[in-house]
Amino acid sequence: MTLKINRSFVRWFLVSLLFATIDLVSKHLIANYLRTIANQMQIYDPKIQILAFFDIVYVWNRGVSFGFLNKLENSHLILSLLQGSIAMIVVFMLYRSKQTVTNLAYALILGGAVGNVVDRIINGAVFDFLDFHIALYHWPAFNLADSFIFVGVAILIYREFFMKNN
Repeated sequence: MTLKINRSFVRWFLVSLLFATIDLVSKHLIANYLRTIANQMQIYDPKIQILAFFDIVYVWNRGVSFGFLNKLENSHLILSLLQGSIAMIVVFMLYRSKQTVTNLAYALILGGAVGNVVDRIINGAVFDFLDFHIALYHWPAFNLADSFIFVGVAILIYREFFMKNN
């Protein structure tokens, strides 16, 4: 069986790599900046308050969403393989898709997955830095890759329920 590479697939695959790059660059720049602040101020847990309910924080997540599986031995290997497998499935779905909205969703999901997999492979964990909170309640910190995945899945759900095609 020969796979025919079409321009639409290549274009959306490159868009997904752009999303992954944006994620990885943001993680690198923010982690380095926060480490610099921590070293200058001689503190262990640097953070920057942006708004009363939003901070930039320095968090390494060795697990998955909300720190689940954080203490699993060899979690970076297991989760990298799992995320990589899911990314390959999304590549196949992107290849088969012919609809712009769906392609955007897959590109977001793939870019986020690749960003987190690369981060996990290089660092053994995923760097999270976006922290939203109300009073003492904090939503678990997350990053741009997580946001890309969330938006991509939201687009697919919206499309499935509200943009039905014949």
